Amino acid sequence: MYIPEHFAIKNHAVLLEIARDNNFGTLISVVENQPFASHLPFQIDSSGDQLWLYGHVAKANLHWKHFDEQTALVIFEGPHGYVSPTWYEEQGVPTWNYCVVHMRGKVEALPEREATRDIVESLSELHETPNPDPWIPHYPDAMLDAIVGFRMQVTELHGKFKLSQNRSENDRRSVIRQLEAPFGRKAKEHHRELSAIMKTHNS
Repeated sequence: MYIPEHFAIKNHAVLLEIARDNNFGTLISVVENQPFASHLPFQIDSSGDQLWLYGHVAKANLHWKHFDEQTALVIFEGPHGYVSPTWYEEQGVPTWNYCVVHMRGKVEALPEREATRDIVESLSELHETPNPDPWIPHYPDAMLDAIVGFRMQVTELHGKFKLSQNRSENDRRSVIRQLEAPFGRKAKEHHRELSAIMKTHNS
C-alpha cells in the first residue's frame, strides 16, 4: 500500500481499534498465480506477545488449501466518504477520505474440528455480546465439518488515514462540517464516523 508520510498512522492501538470496529475484512493471497480474495469476519487477538487473526472459510472454498504456502494480506476498511472540492475555501479537486488497515503474515489452516469450533464460537460470542437476548453457540459436527478454521500470525501492521491532512485547517474544518450533513442523500453513518476520526486526528 502506498502511504505518504502525512497519511501514515503508526500507533498500533489506533489501528487495532479501527480493525476491531470493522472486523469484516478481505483476505488476499495468490492461488494458481492469480490474486484470490475471501471476505470474512475476523477475530483479532492481541492479548499476548504476538498479534493473531482467526477466521474460517467454507471447506468448498479452496482458498484454505493454499494457506500454508505463502504470506497473505488482510485488509480492514474503516469509515470513508467522498469529498467535494466545493467544500474547500481554497482550490481543490474531488477526492475520497478514508481509513484502512493492512495486516500481513503467514496464514495456516486449522482443519481439526475442535480448533474450528473454538474459532466459530469465539466469533459468535464476539458479535452476540451486544444482543440483549444472545444466541448461545451450538454447531453440529456436520456443520463444523463443512468449514475450515485458520489463523494468521501478523508480522506487519500498516495503516493509512487519508483525512485531508494535506489541506489547510479551514479546509479540514469545512470537510468535517460537510461530512456531518452531506449534500444529496441523507447522512450516512460512515460519514459521521469519518468526521469524528478527522476531529481526533486533525486536532
